[in-house]
Amino acid sequence: MSEQLFLDFFAQSAADGGERVSETGDNDSVSEASSRLESSDRIPVSLEAGGKLQATLRRAVLRWLEKAYRPQGMMVSVPTRSSKFKADVAAFWNRPVSNRSGVGPRSLARPSQTLIVECFTSRAQCRLDCAETGAILAELNRKRRLREELQATIRQREPALRCSEALFEEYAEWNYHQSTDPEYKQVEKDIRRLQEALGKGTRFERIQSAAVADCLFAAVPAGLIQASELADAWGLLWIHDDMDVTVKKQAEIHPVEEANRMHFIQNIAAAAKTGFLATQGVRRGTGEDVYFVKQARLHRKRQIISFNSDQL
Repeated sequence: MSEQLFLDFFAQSAADGGERVSETGDNDSVSEASSRLESSDRIPVSLEAGGKLQATLRRAVLRWLEKAYRPQGMMVSVPTRSSKFKADVAAFWNRPVSNRSGVGPRSLARPSQTLIVECFTSRAQCRLDCAETGAILAELNRKRRLREELQATIRQREPALRCSEALFEEYAEWNYHQSTDPEYKQVEKDIRRLQEALGKGTRFERIQSAAVADCLFAAVPAGLIQASELADAWGLLWIHDDMDVTVKKQAEIHPVEEANRMHFIQNIAAAAKTGFLATQGVRRGTGEDVYFVKQARLHRKRQIISFNSDQL
């Protein structure tokens, strides 16, 4: 997968108002696949808000990532800068590059993009910890509307800032940050200041400040929070009762340093080790104790999992 394809998907799905990706498979094949499943194979699972719902959201995100983007690697509970602070879901992609050294493989896999998805099960869990959140959020939304108006003016007055040759104007990209309009520059500063006031000290701010992921998403039960409540850099995923995923807001792409990206990818690999050892029947105890345990076995029956948003 190329980096451009990855970015284009989010832009397209957000412009279309969100695209639902089914947990059970392609839309055209859902009914066919369901017909092949006997009723005895369907195991209804009742989920409660809390740890189980958190795990279910993660499963929906993992399925969505694997179905739509096929990352080279992904894992849950991955440390960012330290082991105390972990990302809910992490993934990375590589791109092949020529091996100029002439030693070893002709092409090498170079990390091209990393992604973090944070899963929230309630508004209290993802709220912005600020005493004046309501007033600040209202002012932030007002500034964002003003920014959109100014961007429309910039497109007319400064056409040279158009940087995309997209066929449709609504998908064109613009270098608004290069505008000479002083009012637009001031509005951008105001938006950054308000977002910092909202996010200071929160999980959102700490994840973003770790600077290890090029792309950041928040995943929540559908309708829990709105796109306007998130900082500009964050995308929003809605997880529906049937485990479908809708991209409600496109995440901005902020490339991180290659060394930071490599650090995070190594953390993904390290986090995956424990789970892999469990499938092989090996477990690490305290200290240097490593011993054999019963290997994890896959169940033959397929679980059909859903959750009721009314439980939140």
